[in-house]
Amino acid sequence: MILSFSLSNYRSIRDKAALSLLPAKSVKELPDNVFLVEDKFAVLRSSVIYGANASGKTNVINALVEFVQFIKNSSKNSLKDSIQIYDPFLLDKTSKKQPTEFEIIFLYNKIRYIYIVSCVKENIVYESLNYFPKGQNVLVFERKEKNPIKFGSVLKGEKRSIEARLLPNQLFLSKAANENLDFLVQIYTYFSNYNDNNLMVFSLFDNLSPSVFIGSLLQKKDELFFKNFQQIITSLDVGINALKIKKNQVNLPFFGMFPPEAGELFNHELIKENVLNSPYEIVAVHKMYDNKTNTIDIKEFALEKESSGTRILFIMAYYLLEAFEKGSVMIIDEFEKSLHPQIVRILIQMFNNADINKNNAQLIFTTHNVSLLSNELFRRDQIWFTEKDDSGNTELYSLSQIDGVRKEIPYDKWYMSGRFGATPIVQEPLIQYGNAIPKGE
Repeated sequence: MILSFSLSNYRSIRDKAALSLLPAKSVKELPDNVFLVEDKFAVLRSSVIYGANASGKTNVINALVEFVQFIKNSSKNSLKDSIQIYDPFLLDKTSKKQPTEFEIIFLYNKIRYIYIVSCVKENIVYESLNYFPKGQNVLVFERKEKNPIKFGSVLKGEKRSIEARLLPNQLFLSKAANENLDFLVQIYTYFSNYNDNNLMVFSLFDNLSPSVFIGSLLQKKDELFFKNFQQIITSLDVGINALKIKKNQVNLPFFGMFPPEAGELFNHELIKENVLNSPYEIVAVHKMYDNKTNTIDIKEFALEKESSGTRILFIMAYYLLEAFEKGSVMIIDEFEKSLHPQIVRILIQMFNNADINKNNAQLIFTTHNVSLLSNELFRRDQIWFTEKDDSGNTELYSLSQIDGVRKEIPYDKWYMSGRFGATPIVQEPLIQYGNAIPKGE
């Protein structure tokens, strides 16, 4: 679980910005939105980020997603490959030559860890991992460019031989974990459990087969998982009465014909395993009625025949339940994409419900849906905003950091009135017709 994530010199974020999932001491409302870890740590179950278009809220989410992806995959980098997470702020002559830096503080097995990475285009400038057993700061390793790695006593095994084979554009954490250095295998596994879901790209699966993709995933789960999945779908008023997993008879398109974005955003092996080679698909069961609205039969539809919102809901429900099962972090950009606000609200409430979210999964998401900006749904320290300053730098701040905001006020109305900032300053465009404007001006 995440305690905080900070970044600097990444896309629109020049100065250090930090997203905290630790409850603010001054905020006492909605105690169920916080969980305790052995009475040592209080942690928020969810956080939401609001902001105008192009204010940088997606960059905060993307930074976390891309950082985790780089941890998972950096050991695959070849010499001279560019570092994927290096994307500096370009509106400043100084910063565009400086490293991009990320810091994540997280809990694993009830122990706090701090992992820091700083990089330029082809080199890791700095990398360190510390942890706090019994509350004491203990070094795992520290890597500085052009210097030997400093190792703490906790790391056993052939550390120096791994270091000798480490490329400048690879993370030691990734390299060592993939060479089975025991302590770091555990940390690498922790990051592997993140669910990074950008709803804007779920439509790519329409080119594959959403019925087969979801069916193949569900086929690997137990009966209780499928029962819970069906309960979510049938409870949310999308006209589906039941679900079935059947043998797949779909003639799927050739893998090489899929859109190129699929290769960038999704693991090829995941697609091959869960779509191309799957013998299963999921179908939705709808009731058929006579002219007096009496049920007379049922009709089965492949997921391809359902609405885009329903298809997204299927994918969302699967990853949501998987997060609950593993107690992992779910990261979503534009949560409201094609979903009714009431459905989104219910999914958020599931994360904030300790009886459902028993393994303390966390949800971090962006949205423009102001109807979710409610003191009945979120604490003040769960609500974040992004706003650009005059130099184009994204500032990230919490509602709990704004003076004079009480828990009783209508957050949505105050936000739309501009009292919290992070709203666009817009003017009605002046549209002209005819020859009022000479060509070339």
